[in-house]
Amino acid sequence: MIREQLLLRLFVYTATSDRIRSMERSDKLTPALRRAQEEGIDLTLLYERLSWTPTERLTRNYEAAEAFEELRKAGQKHRAGKQH
Repeated sequence: MIREQLLLRLFVYTATSDRIRSMERSDKLTPALRRAQEEGIDLTLLYERLSWTPTERLTRNYEAAEAFEELRKAGQKHRAGKQH
């Protein structure tokens, strides 16, 4: 169920990402993206992540969730060791 919900959300975001990717040229930037670029924000990572397929997004999200879970468990183990 959760996986299907994530897939649905990612497909909705894909249409948005296609629109933003088409704005990579500075003359096609939205006012917000233009301001961000003028402030020195590198938009390269934004464009890269928007180019990911839904499957790539899910895979990377899953990998990040696994890493956070490992950190959470390590923190619990560390705190349990301090109590003794």
